[in-house]
Amino acid sequence: MAWIRTPPEGGTGDEFSGDASGSLFSKILGGIIVPVVLAVNGVLDIIYQEATLPGKRAFVELTGMPAVIMGIVYIGIGLFLHFHYVWTVSEKLFRLAAPAKTLALLISLAGFLYVCYHIIMH
Repeated sequence: MAWIRTPPEGGTGDEFSGDASGSLFSKILGGIIVPVVLAVNGVLDIIYQEATLPGKRAFVELTGMPAVIMGIVYIGIGLFLHFHYVWTVSEKLFRLAAPAKTLALLISLAGFLYVCYHIIMH
């Protein structure tokens, strides 16, 4: 079965499809600090129903449902990073890392596509 994986064998961490390197620095920065920052930003976007997307020359301000969806996107990206940097190198959680990363990525992608559609059509 594709979702059941063998234990991590010290991947390089160079790509998100494999396992993380497992270093303490990558676990703390990529698996805890960055995901928490993204999740807090996402929760605030959901609570206040306002989100800002950085652009090349200007910022895009979102309000209402698109802002809430963007908050969910930020939370999904944070979860993806957490699953990659912490779960893929965990003895107990490595088997669940691939499906968890896939689910987080699908939720984030669907939300981002909705936000892009809203920006283009409105």
